[in-house]
Amino acid sequence: MKIAIVSQYFPPDKPGRIADELSQELARRGHSVRVLTAFPHYDTGKVPPEYRQQLRHVESRGAVRVRRVPIFASHSSNAIGRIANYLSFPSSARFAASFVKDADVIYVHGTPATAAHVAYLWFKKFGIPYLYHVQDIWPESVTGSGFLPGPVRKFADRAITRWLRKVYASAAAVVAIAPSAQKLFVDRGASADRVHLVYNWARDSKRATSAPQRNRPGLALLYAGNLGALQDLETVLKAAARLGDLKDFRLLIAGAGVLEARLKELTNELGLQERVEFLGKVHPDDIMGVYAQADFQIVSLKKLDIFAGTIPSKFQAGLAHQLPVITTVAGDVSHLVVENRLGIVAEPENVDSLADAFRLAYATTSDEREAFRERARDFYNANLTKERAVTSIETILAAIKRSVESR
Repeated sequence: MKIAIVSQYFPPDKPGRIADELSQELARRGHSVRVLTAFPHYDTGKVPPEYRQQLRHVESRGAVRVRRVPIFASHSSNAIGRIANYLSFPSSARFAASFVKDADVIYVHGTPATAAHVAYLWFKKFGIPYLYHVQDIWPESVTGSGFLPGPVRKFADRAITRWLRKVYASAAAVVAIAPSAQKLFVDRGASADRVHLVYNWARDSKRATSAPQRNRPGLALLYAGNLGALQDLETVLKAAARLGDLKDFRLLIAGAGVLEARLKELTNELGLQERVEFLGKVHPDDIMGVYAQADFQIVSLKKLDIFAGTIPSKFQAGLAHQLPVITTVAGDVSHLVVENRLGIVAEPENVDSLADAFRLAYATTSDEREAFRERARDFYNANLTKERAVTSIETILAAIKRSVESR
């Protein structure tokens, strides 16, 4: 197949990892793959000096050709800057029609959702079918993030909902990353027979191939991810503060984000300086060593309806390193943890509930922890590998192509 991948983010931007690994694997399987993306800007909100924005910029990543188009670079909480960032990529991408218009099918990596707009326009203009792989559920990801003022938020909710109904209805396939999202997309305009479930995968190259020996006293918990408002890390810290009677308790926090300074202040206020360690951003080459220090991973989010159909990428990453889960994410994540005995579930934004979960984890024996690790490994291998996900996406793309050819 001739496959065009549309993704606002692509390496070195970290949110482009899925699109990158998918493009490389599809090319390795013999397909002709090209990627349309923006200039990198995610980490700092600025385009790196080694790149100079221009309308036509083509580079190669192995067998994959990559074309970059200009973008309003911003990754702040400023509403105007964020909106300009979201809208500028599809606006610039429209001028790259010649790069994709002979493709058999377009794959859209949907973070943000506006990346799908240009594929929708090309479907209307050229008849190129597209697969929309939904990573962020809109409008909730925008209206619930807190960067839009009230009146604008209400207008944005209505406008985005109307637009997305057209995108879902026109898509040859919609891919959800969590079970609950499948029904949601049908309710919002997608045809039921076109909605598929494909779990995201962790960075396979950095997986733990065997569980490290963790015969140490106490309990070490790891949170690895964005330190933002929606991750509810204040509750995590407050729950940790309830465990002053437990010896050898440690909480490791890896990552960065807008709340990092506030979380460090709260750590000091709660007297947790000796028990909580902020690791900052961890290089991918070093992440395996960080996971090896922990007994359980923490997957936490605030109590919002949107998260019932969300599976944070840290969930897969931790399981790939055979770490059992302590989660406050209601909905699909909690159901997976309970049904497959992958860890312990607590209520979101509930300090008492999370503190109880930490105590349960602390009390587990070495044999119980080993059983958790074995189930984490088996569940990941059965459901969350890159090979499984890419094969599913490849199969959907091939079915779309055959459907077009049979008309």
